[in-house]
Amino acid sequence: MQSNESPLSTTTAIDAKISPLHPRNLFNLFFRPRRFFEQLNTFQHQPYIYLCAWLYGATSVKDRLERFSFDDPGSVTFEFWSMVSNAWLQYWLWILVFGVASGCITWIIGGWWYRKRIGWAGESDADPYVVRLIYFYSSVVITIPVLLQLLIDTLIYPNYSTAYALASPYTALAIIFPFWSVVVGYIGVRTCSRQ
Repeated sequence: MQSNESPLSTTTAIDAKISPLHPRNLFNLFFRPRRFFEQLNTFQHQPYIYLCAWLYGATSVKDRLERFSFDDPGSVTFEFWSMVSNAWLQYWLWILVFGVASGCITWIIGGWWYRKRIGWAGESDADPYVVRLIYFYSSVVITIPVLLQLLIDTLIYPNYSTAYALASPYTALAIIFPFWSVVVGYIGVRTCSRQ
């Protein structure tokens, strides 16, 4: 990221067909992040980054809705959570529709904040788009397991409030992914700053 040429400035026609969400690339992102971020230039002009931002926004909305469940049972926010979580259709529509807004806000503010932190770490000339690529692709490490768990819960339980009350054993594994996402983001920044 220190040269005049961005690591994303050169792509070939063959490279442009590679999806960052292809199973091989997802495997690299989760288990070999350096290899994933070494090919970041092949993902430059692909709309998948916006899908990642949307899914991150949906996950954020899901987390915000869960916080309402901790409020007093008579409060307005708890009643709202009860209404949304009593039917899967309402729940999914709520997180997916408002996930767009949350993803857009995170794209602007979260991307700016991520770039600011990279600047404080010594990369003051980091490309804002590359920073957002690193930020949102590393967030896929959180969003995919969370949304997969939610999809499995949709198939098993009659509604989200029941799934939430009967937290399954695999819920405890979810604590690993936010920490690993930070490591993946760090590896992404280090890899792209060397190119």
